[in-house]
Formats: sequence, C-alpha cells, structure tokens
Amino acid sequence: MKVFDSHSIRAKLQHLKMQRDSVPDHFGQGYTDSIQIESGLSLAYTDYMATQHIVEHSDLDLAVPQLSITFALQGYSYYLAHAGEEFQFRAGSTMVTALHQVRAERHYFAKQAVRQLRLLLSPAFLAQYHFQDLQQQLEQTRSAQQWALQRTTPQMLHLAEHIIALSHADASHLDFKIAALSLVASQFKQLQRPDQPAFKISSADEEKLYAALEMMQRDYAQPLGLDYLCLSVAMNRFKFKQAFKALFNITPHQKLIQIRMQQARQRLAAGEHVSVVAYGVGYKHVSNFSAAFLQYYGYRPKALFHDDHRE
Repeated sequence: MKVFDSHSIRAKLQHLKMQRDSVPDHFGQGYTDSIQIESGLSLAYTDYMATQHIVEHSDLDLAVPQLSITFALQGYSYYLAHAGEEFQFRAGSTMVTALHQVRAERHYFAKQAVRQLRLLLSPAFLAQYHFQDLQQQLEQTRSAQQWALQRTTPQMLHLAEHIIALSHADASHLDFKIAALSLVASQFKQLQRPDQPAFKISSADEEKLYAALEMMQRDYAQPLGLDYLCLSVAMNRFKFKQAFKALFNITPHQKLIQIRMQQARQRLAAGEHVSVVAYGVGYKHVSNFSAAFLQYYGYRPKALFHDDHRE
C-alpha cells in the first residue's frame, strides 16, 4: 500500500511548510506529517490506526545516506528491507539506523494504534555540528544498518512529545528547529558510552564466526545448541560467545531466534499453517513456538495467518 498525498490538508499546514500524507479511508485512519527543519535535518510524525494489516512500500534511492532516529511512542510496527534486514519499533524504545538505497516494507497491524517520531540527518548535517566520526561511518553505509536500540529516556520522551505539540500549534519554524536540535543533542548524548577496550578478533576467528552464522541461516530448523556450534567451528564456548557478540552485536541464541522468527513470519504470510511453520523452523511443540513468536513480535502467529488469509 502506498500512502497518497492529501493536498487539502497540506494546504492548512503551509505556515510550517509541512507535508501530510494520509492513509486511505478503507485502510483505517492516520497520517504522516513531515517537515524540513534545515538543510540535512528533517522530521516526520506518524499517527496510524489501521483497520487491517497495512504494508507500506518504501524505495529509498538517496543521493547520500541518511541517519534515522525513530522514537516509538505507541504501538508496534516493523520495517523489513528486501535484503533481509529487519527493524522492530516498540513503544518506549528509540532506534538509530543508517539508510541508503533501500527497498523495504513498513508493516502496521490491524486495530493497533502506532505513533512514531522520526528524525533524518545527512552526513553534511553531522559534519556541521562536529560529529565527524558519525559522518564518516554514515558515508560508508550502502543499505540499512541498525546502529543502536535503546530505551527512550523521560527527557527524550518529553522533547519528542513537545515537537508533536508544536505541529498542532501555531509554532514558528525557529521553535521547531530549537526543539529538534535539542532532541538530536539529547539522543547523541545517550549514545555516548565510556571507552571500553575493544574485543580483538583474529581474521581466522572471524572466518569461523561467519561460518557459524551461515550454518544458523542454513540449518535454523535443526537443534543448533551453543555446544554444537562451538564444536563445528572449533572454538571454545567462552571465546565463541564473546567474539560472536562483539562481531554481530547480538548473542548466538538471540541471532538464532531472530532467524527463526523472520522465517516463520514469512511462511505464515505466505499462507502456511501455524503448526507446519512451527515444526519447519525448529520447534517440537506449537505452544512453545507461539510463545516465542508472541514474545518476539508482540502478537500471536494466528493473528498474522488469519489477517492475511481469511477464507
């Protein structure tokens, strides 16, 4: 589903040069307001209440990469890139991602209110405000990469809600700029961590870790325990866990769950029955699969199957 422009509503927002894209009535209620704050800095606010599962297609062919900071204020949605990357947005969390030339889908679910505030920053903006390290890292982005997923602090939540309030008031462009820059500064401060010694991984061990990852992606339906993975790539348990987390920013167990859940969702959306999918992604009991799916996505697998495949 592609959201169309609502020119009548957009005309009412000209004092802020804001654009509003509205959800067609037969999909539910909602809109996305977007505004250019300054060169290299824009923001978008989404407020959706879908009556059915909405898939919003997004094809980004940006001249330069963009750093996206998304504040999930209410509800749940996920972003699935065609290359396989998946980003989940849950209320109370803030996600920082780097985007460049990405074909993807945004998924919103029936009868679930979703509110999100998103800031988009360019490399030039980062350089202007002396974030050269982030600028250089962003310029190397070629697809979609998650940089951070954190709990939204009360301060950032207050700033985000303040920006939304400004969009509904007769606020000046300067008000928006001050609020947006305050939110960016607060987020970058949250990203900063005390320097820690890097976990060094040899080239030989890195090859072993990628071999383990390929095994998980290929044989996810098999009982791939930690001991089996360590034995398969000839690494001891302690070193394997530490090196895997350092290289992929996720534990081996979490990665296996992620792969299984992504495969499960795709198969459910294609029309396979829940029990078939459960066994197909490595679960011996459907109840255990349903519990894992609910914990991972926030809704039961039957909801996706019934939503997309009503008879």
